Amino acid sequence: MRRVRPELSRAEAPGIREVRKLQTRARVVAAARALFDTTAFDEVTIKMIAEAAGVAAGTVLLNHRSKADLFNEVLIADLERELPMMVAAAEACRGRPLIERLHEVVLVGYRFHAARPDLIRRGLSVSWIRSPEAERVFRALLRGHVALLMRLIEEAVEDGEVAASVDRPVLTGLILDVYHARFRALLYDGRTADEVAGEFTRAMTLALRGWLLS
Repeated sequence: MRRVRPELSRAEAPGIREVRKLQTRARVVAAARALFDTTAFDEVTIKMIAEAAGVAAGTVLLNHRSKADLFNEVLIADLERELPMMVAAAEACRGRPLIERLHEVVLVGYRFHAARPDLIRRGLSVSWIRSPEAERVFRALLRGHVALLMRLIEEAVEDGEVAASVDRPVLTGLILDVYHARFRALLYDGRTADEVAGEFTRAMTLALRGWLLS
């Protein structure tokens, strides 16, 4: 039998270890999401997450300093899952007025998060107490959402629907603010995703009134 040279085995080992670490981390995050989807945050324990992932509790804490840190990673992963669906919704209604395209984009987001209300409720509560590092990561991931909205605004300008003088960053920030603000109605007031998206659209219709050309 041909022997593997020791130096080659040693060179490959770090890569294999990294792959296994990533696989373990992915299992832990998936287990945590499943638990946070069905169980109140305060009732979920590191031990429960470890058992669901098939690892030791210490392994969970190797990559995540606390349950809150792990929860933040679950939220970040959801942002990564949400964005492609929003992009697809925007593309599906290309050529329609800006306000209609925005409606379809936020409707995707509201429906996505309405399926896991306990998760997003906790997300709202911890958004004010994230570590600076976690907040930087969260904001970095929002750049994709910002880029999508900026593109929709630019296309509306090119189509002659919105004034070229529109302050694009300000309008983008306003859209995101209105979108996020309506989550409380979705989570606490018994509104459906479609109803909240309708409220978003009415609010944005008023906000856009000064910039619309048609």
